[in-house]
Amino acid sequence: MTLAKTTKEYFEEWHPYDLLIKHNYMRHVEMIDCLRTEWEASSNQMQDVLELGCGNAFAVAKAFKELGAIQYTGVDLSKTALEEAALNLAEIEGGFKLIESDIRTAWTGLNKDYDLVVAGFCLHHFSSNENLQILKDARQRLAEGGCCMVYDIVTREGEQREDYIERLVEGVQTREMNMSATQLESIVHHITHYDFPISLEEWKELALAAGFKSVECKYRDPEEHYAFLRFS
Repeated sequence: MTLAKTTKEYFEEWHPYDLLIKHNYMRHVEMIDCLRTEWEASSNQMQDVLELGCGNAFAVAKAFKELGAIQYTGVDLSKTALEEAALNLAEIEGGFKLIESDIRTAWTGLNKDYDLVVAGFCLHHFSSNENLQILKDARQRLAEGGCCMVYDIVTREGEQREDYIERLVEGVQTREMNMSATQLESIVHHITHYDFPISLEEWKELALAAGFKSVECKYRDPEEHYAFLRFS
């Protein structure tokens, strides 16, 4: 079974992940604030937005709902998530296009440049080499003055994956989220088998190697589970 297929199957069962969003365990509220703030602070009048691994587009829809019209393209493996994305994106001004595809191979079907490329909680499913290529492809498809915003699970400097995963799983298990035993088991299984976070320094190295000139960390949660990065 391929990693892509496994990830796809997990996110077709969207409700467990929805609980994490609802209870802000993954700091979606803060990530939405960062998206909105960075958009408003941009000197470029960004309109064309590409989101990789968009899921149900919850964060982008909330962040950009009242910030003017955008032309949005979302790419994701999960048909279930994309169906929800269409409902969420109905709230924003402008048009949208949703593509059911692996983000590593979707570039051939994209025929324009983008002012903003977003990747939220999806790149940790791939190897460093794969993420380097994804960032290279994103950099090549940015319009002049555009940027890439990535928010994801991120280790502490020098922290081993096993130690990070143990911390993350413990947080999920002890947080009250009205989750069934089956839902909790599904989330913990996914985290322990398919999440491969890297550190902020490693993200910086990847972004610079991909051709970005500036790497900024705009948010780090108190528990040091997550981070919001801007590459330009």
